[in-house]
Amino acid sequence: MRRITITLSLVISSLFIANTCVAGDLWPSFLGVGTDLSNSTPSLTWSNEENVAWTANLPGYGQSSPIIQDGVVYLTQVIGPNKEENAVVAIDLSSGEEKWRQTFPSSQPRKSSVYVSKAAPTGVADTKGFYSFFESGDLIALSPAGEELWTRKLTEEFGEIGPRHGLGGSLAQIGDQLILLIDQEGPSFLMAIDKSNGKTVWKTDRETGTAWSSPIIMHPFGDPQIVISAVGSVAGYDGTNGKELWRFEGLGGNNTPSPMPYAANKFLLGASAGRSGEDTEGADKTNGAFEIVKEGDTYTVQQLWKAEKSSTSFNSPAAYQGYGYWVNRVGALGCYDLETGEMVYQKRVASGSCWATPLGVAGHIYFPGKTGKTSVLKAGPEFDEVAVNELTVQANAETPTAQGPFGGVTFYAIAAVGNRLLLRSGQTLHCISKQAE
Repeated sequence: MRRITITLSLVISSLFIANTCVAGDLWPSFLGVGTDLSNSTPSLTWSNEENVAWTANLPGYGQSSPIIQDGVVYLTQVIGPNKEENAVVAIDLSSGEEKWRQTFPSSQPRKSSVYVSKAAPTGVADTKGFYSFFESGDLIALSPAGEELWTRKLTEEFGEIGPRHGLGGSLAQIGDQLILLIDQEGPSFLMAIDKSNGKTVWKTDRETGTAWSSPIIMHPFGDPQIVISAVGSVAGYDGTNGKELWRFEGLGGNNTPSPMPYAANKFLLGASAGRSGEDTEGADKTNGAFEIVKEGDTYTVQQLWKAEKSSTSFNSPAAYQGYGYWVNRVGALGCYDLETGEMVYQKRVASGSCWATPLGVAGHIYFPGKTGKTSVLKAGPEFDEVAVNELTVQANAETPTAQGPFGGVTFYAIAAVGNRLLLRSGQTLHCISKQAE
């Protein structure tokens, strides 16, 4: 049976912070799609003792990004050795205090390990509520007060959901509809869901293939398109009915990074050659810039240039102030001129391996490393690492214990709202904000 608790069970380290959050603070979807950071000036430096407004300890474990709406931070978690429960936690952005917590039984429990996703899909929010999806096939809609609006169990409709390593694709939103992507070894599909009742608006079948990337919404010629990079191709779908509009084949290594828009009809793609280099040729063809073209009623896509000397890992490339940034599994960074495709530098960031997608804001690029170290670079054609910040997190019973790149404390996401940064690890959420002078 599900349960809801209103609690202050978080461990909060409170400091006086000069800036305050406002009701309009917004990071409503994965990668901050729909966010305006033009007036944000977050701190460039921090540590466990400096410029940390609060730290919240979270139940269970989660790999999703924080979502922020009207001064509330929403996070998803899974709880238990077999991910028996799915949880949604709401945290006050100003204080770090837990406002409420909802837990639901998983429709598809699975042994938790470093090799399976753990609440990896990120939800979306609007003024009416928070909408989440779990790799167990459970869709959950909650009001801002934590009241259940509706739930939907996809396993009852489609059978077992997800590949053996779980799901990672996040929800997207277009107006009053949720956009859900399921790419797996079995039947795969793209689906639009009515936010008000959880019912299907349309559903488009996709080719079978395992991927963990997320659908990204673009408006290249006014109307919404859903852009998906996965399983050796990138494709665009009509956001109103799910019809495929265009497709670009011959790619590889693109099963995890999501497209990164940098203009109305242009986007970057990331790809990885894999730990053993099995997708090297495909990744070399994929990393780069693409443009959606319209001629009459027909859409095509063309590759503008390739970032042949760079790749990503679990993250996506970043685009900011005229430059594109690719950082790989060992922290090797390639910076490219978005107009010409010229590589302007190739360096190694001190943060090391980045699982989170880099964030561009206030003239700087933040590179959150897996282990809690974040490099801050000045944006532009020259490598200028202005700060290296580190947060240390105490491991607990939920911390992955395997040796190698998948074990230990891992930071999965960074978000910005107002003058604050949020850094999320599997078990903690840290709010970074400048202290009062």
